[in-house]
Amino acid sequence: MIWVWVGSALLVGAVASFLLSARFFASLIKEAADEAARHKASDQNLLMRTFRRELANWLFKTDPDRYRVLYERARATETEVLASDAATRHTLLKRIATDMPFIADFDFVGSREFVTYADALSVYSYEEVEEKYLDIVRWQSLQIAGDPAWKWIDKPTSDGDLKFLPEYTKRLKDTRFKKRLEETMRLYRFARSGTDSYDIEDDLFAVRHVYHIVENRHGIHLRDTGEFGLFSTFDDDDRHFESYYRSSPDFSEEHWLDATATE
Repeated sequence: MIWVWVGSALLVGAVASFLLSARFFASLIKEAADEAARHKASDQNLLMRTFRRELANWLFKTDPDRYRVLYERARATETEVLASDAATRHTLLKRIATDMPFIADFDFVGSREFVTYADALSVYSYEEVEEKYLDIVRWQSLQIAGDPAWKWIDKPTSDGDLKFLPEYTKRLKDTRFKKRLEETMRLYRFARSGTDSYDIEDDLFAVRHVYHIVENRHGIHLRDTGEFGLFSTFDDDDRHFESYYRSSPDFSEEHWLDATATE
């Protein structure tokens, strides 16, 4: 009789051991699958961020003020998608998947690596590129909202970027404005050659001398953009200083240019 009990105990132990082992290996398999899913999500997100950055770079350089508005739209779009219900997200994802069934379809630039974005995107309108940019934001937001593997992925937009955007917009616009002022002063000097007039104007610009107690100043009006600037020079012994400012129509204001962006 004792052998029956011993046999039963061994059988129960074997079954229990098998179940524990099966549960342990199932846990390992699930953990490995979850890890693989997280790596896949990270890789997909990196790819989509790259596609989005390519479009954003072109959009921003083309029209920095308009891109600021677009980024605010993208921020609102992200918030809306994350707050939507499953049925709404499914409908949106189906629409995007119909237009772009594969990840590679999000590569809207789609050119040789050495072709500039400006050339690659020249066949599209600004509005078309904007919409593709927003679709990438929508797709990333949909994954974050519906796929557990995307739980730790950063959202496509951020308050930090939104806060930094006006500062960088000013840097780019100031850099471009300074280049315009420098070119205008070059044309001004050429136009003044052989004349005694301090004031020169044509269809593109107007430049006039502006009194200052210390510096030699010129007020510049760029007619095509309606912008006003100041060009100032000052000589101190053997040193020569030049400065550029944004100004008002009467050239009474001076706003220092943060012309540190590189194009």
